[in-house]
Amino acid sequence: MVFKQLSPTQAKITTTRFSKISRTIISAILAVLTIFMATRLGDENYGVVIGWAFGALLGWHLLLARKQIHIDIANQTISTRVSSIYLIAQQDISIADIKAFRVDKDSTRQHQYKLSIIMDERLQPIRLEFGSLQSMNILAEKLSDFCNKTLLNSAKY
Repeated sequence: MVFKQLSPTQAKITTTRFSKISRTIISAILAVLTIFMATRLGDENYGVVIGWAFGALLGWHLLLARKQIHIDIANQTISTRVSSIYLIAQQDISIADIKAFRVDKDSTRQHQYKLSIIMDERLQPIRLEFGSLQSMNILAEKLSDFCNKTLLNSAKY
């Protein structure tokens, strides 16, 4: 993920160009295979047709999937939005309620780190993004500087 400052009060976090291109190529191949298979489903049983339908749905979701993170200092919000064919998830986080940002080892993924938002000691941290240690440290530094929040216990290179 890449941090892009749009103005003194607005920024966004977007996917890398390589990620967009590779996802588009893979999903285009899936779309071509799905269309080709659709022309051959005339006399197949229901199990094969349902399997094809699930594969086609997965291909279209992969092609259209988007994650958007917008930071608005004027409105004091960080908005995350995940969508595909339809809206999957949306979350608005108040910047005023954020205590700090933190980069930690992600226990759910091997060789990955997560950028978390610390709201309160009693609340579970909100995972904002995950990736390599270097990319998460860079993103956390830029985000904490832009939002004027502290960066806690950042994992080192």
